[in-house]
Amino acid sequence: MLKHYIHCHQSFDLLKGGSVGYISSLFQGFTENNPLFQIQEDLQCCFLFPNIATHERLENEDLGFVLDARLQYTQYNNEISTKTSLDLLEKRQRLFREVLPITEYSKLDPKYISSIHIHGAYNFFPVYNSLTKMGIESRVVKILTTHNPYQPTMEDMYLLNRARPLDENTNKLMSYYFNERDKWAFKLADCLFFPSKESLEGYYSLWSDFENLIKDKQIYFCPTGTTIKKPILSQENLKSHLNIPIDAKMILYIGRFIDVRGYDILIEAAQTILNTRNDIYFVVVGEKQISPITHKQWIQIPFVDNPSDYINAADVCLCPNRGSLFDLSMIEILSLGTPIICSYVGGYKWLENKTSGVLYALAGNKDSLISKIYEFMDLTQEKLSKMSQDNKMLYNNELSLKCFQHNYCETIKEIYKDFKISNKQYMISYCETNLLCNALFQNKTMLASDKKIIGKTKLQRKIDKLKNNPMLFIKDFFRKRFKR
Repeated sequence: MLKHYIHCHQSFDLLKGGSVGYISSLFQGFTENNPLFQIQEDLQCCFLFPNIATHERLENEDLGFVLDARLQYTQYNNEISTKTSLDLLEKRQRLFREVLPITEYSKLDPKYISSIHIHGAYNFFPVYNSLTKMGIESRVVKILTTHNPYQPTMEDMYLLNRARPLDENTNKLMSYYFNERDKWAFKLADCLFFPSKESLEGYYSLWSDFENLIKDKQIYFCPTGTTIKKPILSQENLKSHLNIPIDAKMILYIGRFIDVRGYDILIEAAQTILNTRNDIYFVVVGEKQISPITHKQWIQIPFVDNPSDYINAADVCLCPNRGSLFDLSMIEILSLGTPIICSYVGGYKWLENKTSGVLYALAGNKDSLISKIYEFMDLTQEKLSKMSQDNKMLYNNELSLKCFQHNYCETIKEIYKDFKISNKQYMISYCETNLLCNALFQNKTMLASDKKIIGKTKLQRKIDKLKNNPMLFIKDFFRKRFKR
C-alpha cells in the first residue's frame, strides 16, 4: 500500500496554533472518523510526530554539505556575510544542509512513500534533503503548506526584531537567507496546499516574487477544521471570576500580541472606547506582557489552557488582523457560536456570505473597528441569537473535524489523480538499491540507518552487479518487474 506522509516537527498538541495545531487537529480527525487512516483503498495516511514532550524540540542533523548542486551558492560567503559573525552565518547556511533527525528519518518507508505534506518553509529542506539522500526525491510528490499570512520571511524578521532590533548587517543577512529558503521551498515543492483561495491574499500582495514562483504550480484548497473544545466554566462564572458585571459586554481578543494580528489597533480602539463607555470590558488572552492599558475594563491574561471558557463567555470576539491565513482560533470561535468582528482580509474573507455572525472592519483602521464595536452593541437579542446559530451551523457543516478529515482525503485523492500516482507505477519505478547507489555515486557520508543496508548479502550482490555490469543490471531490473 502506498503511503502519504504528513510531517510535523513537534509532538502532537491540540492546544497549539500554527502548523502543530493544524496537524494535530487533522490527526484527531482521522482518529475519530477514519481510524484505519486510509485515504483510499491503496493509500494510507501516516503522521510523523516526534516522540518528545510538547515543550521539547528535536534538532535536525547537519549533513555538512548541500545535496542539491543548485544550492551550493548558499554556502559561499558574500558581501553581506563578511559584515556579520561567522557563527551566525554558519547557522543560516545550515538551513540548506539539514536532514531529519535519525529517529524521524528512519520512519520513512522508501519503498512505499509516494507523497509527503511538508508544513512550513523552515521544515522543507530537512524533508527534501532526507528524500534526496534516500535516492527517492524524484518519485515522491512534495506538498507544501506554509502557515503564515504572507511570505514566511516577513514574519520571521518581525519576530526577530520584536524584543530588540537587530543591527542593519544582521538584518540583511537573516533576511537574505530566509528569503532564499522561502524561494527554494516554493520552487522545489511539486504543489501547494492552502485552506482557501482567500488565504493567499497576503502572498500575492506582499511577496513580489510569489506570482512568478507559482506560475506553473498546481494549488489545492482544503478548509481547515478543528475540534469543539467544550468550555468548563459558564459565562456567568467566568465573568464573575473576572469581576465583569453580568450586564456588561465582554469583548475578547485571543492570540499573540503582535501587529499582524492587529493588536496595536485593538489597543488604540480600546483606549478611545474606555474613555466614554463603562459597559464594555476588553479581555485579551495570549501572552505575558506588561499591560499597555491600565484600566479596570482592560483585563490582560497570559496564555491559558482553556481558551474555550473565554470564547464561550465572550459576547463577541475581535480579530482585527492585518493578514490572515485561516486561523484556528477563528474556527474555535465559530464552533462555540460566538459572533466575530474581524478585518476583511485573507482567510476571514472566506466567511463572507456563509454566516451572518460576522461583522467586517477595515484592516489597520482604528475608527472602522470602533464603529463595528458600537454597531455590535446596538444589535437586538434576536439578531445576536441568529449570529450565534449561523456560526455554529457553519462550523458543523464545513469546519468540524469530520469535515476536515473528509475534505483532506478528497484533496489528496485529487492530487494523486492529477499527478497520475498509482501503486503499479510506484512498484515499477522502485529500486531497492536507490538509497545506497545514490550515496555511492555521490561519494557522500551515509546516515547510520543507511549503513546497515550494506551488510545485506543479497543487496550487496545487486550492488556489485550494478557496478560491474550496469547494462545487464538495468536490463534484468525491468525484465523482472514487467513480468509481474
